[in-house]
Amino acid sequence: MITELDSLGAQDRTRVEEPSRRLKRGGYTHSWRRPSVGVGDGSGLMPRGSSVAHGSSTTLQEIGLVDYLARPDSGYHYLNPEWLAENDAQRRMSMWARLSLEADYFLGSMQAVCERLSEKPVV
Repeated sequence: MITELDSLGAQDRTRVEEPSRRLKRGGYTHSWRRPSVGVGDGSGLMPRGSSVAHGSSTTLQEIGLVDYLARPDSGYHYLNPEWLAENDAQRRMSMWARLSLEADYFLGSMQAVCERLSEKPVV
């Protein structure tokens, strides 16, 4: 899902659309938003009733999605509290791995999608 592309100029729009096509070909579902626009409650991105997990993500925390998912009225089965409550580190990691694989949605944030501007290696 790509949003807000109408607000971009032609050159910037092309710079967003091409990596988007490549991500889609690679089997990735993604969302593009300007940094000033948060994801909000995730509505429209994940169906209500879905199980959701994530790794550590400052982005997901900063946009408020972690707090939203933790609310009982969010409509999602938020899996992170299950493994975070485990005191034994080895068991916690095992639970995290299992729940992450079993989740309908495992969320992450990307640091950057970059264009290749030069054939010369950067040193």
